[in-house]
Amino acid sequence: MFVVPVLLAVVIGVEAAENLVLRGISCTLFEIEGHLMPKFFDPDMSEHVLEHVKSKGVRVMTGNSVEKFNSDSEGNVSSFVSGGKDYECQLVILATGVRPNVQLAKDARIIIGPTGGIKIDRRMETFIRNVFAAGGCVESVNLVTGKPCWYPLGTTANKQGRVAGANIAGGEKAFEGVVGTSITKVFDITAGRTGLSEREAKEAGFNPASVTVTTSVNAAYYPGEGSITLKLIADSGRKILLGAQAVGDTSVDKVIDTVAAALTGKLSIPALTNIDLAYSPPYSSVLGTVVKAAGVLEEKLGL
Repeated sequence: MFVVPVLLAVVIGVEAAENLVLRGISCTLFEIEGHLMPKFFDPDMSEHVLEHVKSKGVRVMTGNSVEKFNSDSEGNVSSFVSGGKDYECQLVILATGVRPNVQLAKDARIIIGPTGGIKIDRRMETFIRNVFAAGGCVESVNLVTGKPCWYPLGTTANKQGRVAGANIAGGEKAFEGVVGTSITKVFDITAGRTGLSEREAKEAGFNPASVTVTTSVNAAYYPGEGSITLKLIADSGRKILLGAQAVGDTSVDKVIDTVAAALTGKLSIPALTNIDLAYSPPYSSVLGTVVKAAGVLEEKLGL
């Protein structure tokens, strides 16, 4: 049995399980939280991923921490203990997440922000003049909350690096922040998110309300199959869009990117219901997933 304990809510464990199954290796996925990908999805959207992963033969154990590992006489892992129970295994993969490596900055007495990343301004300059930082070691501004956040993603690092490089060379470029957009492949489906989850919205002081819709990925009469389930999250008091989560076929990226653009541009929910998106029967239903969900959300909020 191949065991993949996922200790800190990352998607790498799910991706590792997929590739092991594709190679014919039986595996069990352990998650310390109560649902899969807890920092990626709310529990209701996580269920879609859970059922799909289980349908592929992966055994999933949520709400389980790994307490210790046991080895055989040759020093190889032979089992581990979770919940007081011993599980035999031949190999263990730990997907425990990452932390910003800021020791060099600390040694240089550069300010570290509340997220654990290096504190920088819009120009990617630290609070020591002419010292710049970018990438996974620095924190950003969440454009939804306006507060510091840490998203160690390649897309963010590249954009920050371009701004830092331009300013080092005497330019005046700015990196305003992020909305927390991520996407991943899970066997035959795609999972994506942007903005805040309901849990994150509550922690940030919002009063979240949400709607979830499932639509086909093309016109109903057009040949082909596929669907997307989209959850839109808003603040019920201020009537503003806060985030989105989606699961479905490969066009999930289009849906999530549309909402990410709306969040970045602070588009109102009524404006989102009228956004002029591309339509043709092979690619979308006549209104599209985002517009349909925004319309339901508009009604729920009484806009």
